[in-house]
Amino acid sequence: MNNIYQKTHYLYHHDCYRFMIDDKIIKTPAKNPLTSNYKKLADIICNEWHHIIMPLTPEQIPMTSIQFAVIDHIATQRDTVIKQTIDRLEFDTIRFFA
Repeated sequence: MNNIYQKTHYLYHHDCYRFMIDDKIIKTPAKNPLTSNYKKLADIICNEWHHIIMPLTPEQIPMTSIQFAVIDHIATQRDTVIKQTIDRLEFDTIRFFA
């Protein structure tokens, strides 16, 4: 099957890149706009969407899936994620060197 989208691209808007399909903003599962602060990541995500072949599967959009999680879960709980990461750092570091 062929890609059903006519146009996939991103726009730089308010200090971030917003992703568009056929001039509609791509939304995360929580209905937030899909965005990136980094041009390289924007290029990768846009490329993923440009090469989608229907039916869409998560395996076709791995970086998009990670960005969905960042936007919907980590960004909304930033302080909690930082604290949990710092709390676990000692144990992860020990495992790394072991």
